[in-house]
Amino acid sequence: MKICCFIIGAIRNPIEEIVYNINQLKENFKNHDVTTIFSTWEPFVSDNSYIYNYNKDELVQKISPHVNHLLFHENLDFNSMRRCKNTGLPVMIHAQSLVQSFIKKLDQTFDYIVRSRNDLNINIKNVEKYFDNFMYVPACYWKGTFLHNDHFYITPYSKFINLPLDLNTIEENVKNSHDCEEVFHRLFKPDKEIEKNDIKVYELKGQGGITKLNIRVND
Repeated sequence: MKICCFIIGAIRNPIEEIVYNINQLKENFKNHDVTTIFSTWEPFVSDNSYIYNYNKDELVQKISPHVNHLLFHENLDFNSMRRCKNTGLPVMIHAQSLVQSFIKKLDQTFDYIVRSRNDLNINIKNVEKYFDNFMYVPACYWKGTFLHNDHFYITPYSKFINLPLDLNTIEENVKNSHDCEEVFHRLFKPDKEIEKNDIKVYELKGQGGITKLNIRVND
């Protein structure tokens, strides 16, 4: 299978951890033809202490050996973005729309698209059983319900490239959503769950390296 894995998110952890997560993600699909895209956005330097102060050149130097494409979204207009009712800006959704546009322009197509976060270490066994016509998200929720997992998905290429991720559609769904996770589920409409028994490792770190979820299963 031809798989496109894209890893997306603000830089919240040391680069060494991010590189580890990238390589662990690729390991899930080692028996397939994998193309990797790393996507992040400015500012790379922030007043918020939990965001590591890397410059673009440093990120390129340390991450590019491990991926096929690096995307730096330098034109995201945070001031014009509509906020969700209860949480912050849906930057992750806007960034995914830019990744979608980039993938459409590549001179290749894929069988499946896999999306992950740079602060997520995930290991899935029997991953090929999720290669069908549905979009899958893991059965792991940091807020308790299916609606609140927007960290990772596997979806057919044809479904991904046809997702309605234009700016007007995003803004309309943000207006009617409680939080950013709800925006994701409104727009992406995942179909099924990756079974918990197939998730060997699911370690998600958030702001300041704080672990939100840490699931490790021994065979």
